[in-house]
Amino acid sequence: FVAGSTVRFGDAGAVVVSVDPDGLTVTTPSGEMSTTVDVAVSNTNGMATLPRAFSFNGRIGTFAGGGTGHGRPAASVDVGNAFHGVFDALGRYYFSTGLGGNRIFRVEGDGTLAHVAGSGTAVSGPDGPARETAIYGPRGLALSAAGELYFAEYSGNRVRKIVDGGLVTVAGNGTSGRGGDDGGALDASVGTPYGIAFDSLGRLLITQPSNYVVRRVDTNGVITTVAGTGTGGYSPAATVATAANLGSVLPVIEHPPGSGGFIVGETSGAAGTT
Repeated sequence: FVAGSTVRFGDAGAVVVSVDPDGLTVTTPSGEMSTTVDVAVSNTNGMATLPRAFSFNGRIGTFAGGGTGHGRPAASVDVGNAFHGVFDALGRYYFSTGLGGNRIFRVEGDGTLAHVAGSGTAVSGPDGPARETAIYGPRGLALSAAGELYFAEYSGNRVRKIVDGGLVTVAGNGTSGRGGDDGGALDASVGTPYGIAFDSLGRLLITQPSNYVVRRVDTNGVITTVAGTGTGGYSPAATVATAANLGSVLPVIEHPPGSGGFIVGETSGAAGTT
């Protein structure tokens, strides 16, 4: 951020007046000074998405970043490079870190930081206690209907969930590629998973940008390709999803809600729905 940058309070704009080591001084939307509301904003720094939080008091403070330590105020903790985040039903904010972080954290309601998963070592370890197990390059996060946190382990070539303080792999055998369709998700190759999301039927969607496909794991644990041929490129609108060439697919979300369809974003080609 620099002076003159535009930030947002929901649908309203605010302008950065000055930048200092403690935060940003910003103008606030007219009529909003009497209200205090936290708003999440993403600041892109290379490939990293850094979590920040605004309050309607004319200042932005660091949401998480700077020192180390589980249980300390989030603003004083060095979390590495943050990528994806998701709020749970209690308003707690989970986010993944990579590029030196290799952990997942949660910002509690009181602003303290909880270390949720990952030892910080840049390898992919076997399932075990969540905080002691090495996870490699966590990216997309999603919460199931039961409130379990799932994450894509981009460099570990698998998707895992956190259950009772432990890690459980739900898709991927740790190898790159996209093999294993129509079989068990645990036996399949799920290379470089990035974005994940649940649809309204409880099925888990997974994007694989290096393989140019979107996969889906049904509630019986069977994995299939639901979009992409495995060849990077672009196909015109109305092409059957599994016959379409896709770019590097990253985020995914069910769309329209409740439909079982989904929308993905691509870094090459064009964004599309199916």
